[in-house]
Amino acid sequence: MSDETACERSSCVYENLESFFACLPSRGVLLALDFGTRRIGMAASTTERRLAVALPILTRKNLRTDLDVLRRLFVEREAVGWVVGLPLSLSGKESAMSVEVRRFVEKLLTKNPQPLLLFDERLTSALVERAAREATGKDVKRKKNLDSQAATLLLQNCLERFRNKDVDNFPHCKTF
Repeated sequence: MSDETACERSSCVYENLESFFACLPSRGVLLALDFGTRRIGMAASTTERRLAVALPILTRKNLRTDLDVLRRLFVEREAVGWVVGLPLSLSGKESAMSVEVRRFVEKLLTKNPQPLLLFDERLTSALVERAAREATGKDVKRKKNLDSQAATLLLQNCLERFRNKDVDNFPHCKTF
């Protein structure tokens, strides 16, 4: 599917930052998700898309409930698009969790048809865990409060790369 056809549809998974941002209005909130099987970390951008802010974690219940919560959040925040972390392996290949994310995204867009960018999240969680460990001096495992921090880092990285026009160095945004 071409990006122009995708733009006409209002619901699409984009393969790169430039195409994704081209199909969005110039202002508007983006919501980011750090998908997990037990929790979904969430973050939102400011309307001007300069800053990403952590939102409360969504503790997973069941698919229907999770999608309803996300749909309501999208409407309440007057969001214009999604940024969802795609967990690729260090080599850039798809992982088992990538497949889970793609399935979830497909269902999310069925429930809430909006532009969505799958954004490489390699090392995002590791960076958040390292920062938490350095700040506290304690060994930090994957804790609940880190999920939304990972979503925040993911979204901030996305916003900065687009703002700095660092789109050529970002070939690992994928489409399905």
